[in-house]
Amino acid sequence: METHLSRAEKLELIRSRPGGKDRLLSVLLDLQAAEPSHCIDEETAVLVGAELGVAPARVYDAVSFYAMLSPAPQARFTVEVCESAPCHFSHAGRAADLAERALGVRVGEDTPDGLFALRAVPCFGACDKAPAVKIDGHVYGPLDEAGLRAVLAQYKEAE
Repeated sequence: METHLSRAEKLELIRSRPGGKDRLLSVLLDLQAAEPSHCIDEETAVLVGAELGVAPARVYDAVSFYAMLSPAPQARFTVEVCESAPCHFSHAGRAADLAERALGVRVGEDTPDGLFALRAVPCFGACDKAPAVKIDGHVYGPLDEAGLRAVLAQYKEAE
């Protein structure tokens, strides 16, 4: 059962960051990472604004502008596959096919359990490891389907 951070937990996290209004982005990133739904909901945005002395509109602007922030619930882990031309021509495009089979979803979708999101990205600098995937900042490759399933199993176990 998914729970959410309490108001007290959110306040503790907000107040743990030193600085003034300039800490808005770092506070939002910390809150989103700590929140089981991995998003900044309206209640949280209002609380952040009040605590930092920032207009709610500015908080909403940050949440909607930065790709790493989301106002809607997100999967726990993001599996990224490269869609750049060099990787495509070096057979790294197989990474998307491997990931789709291993996760049972298409690129751009989340698994039904909310654990994984499969996303195509322009490049993550791992052409030498193709076919590769990047999961929450960690690059894995070269991979075959069994290798990818083993990596995904580690994330499932950690959860």
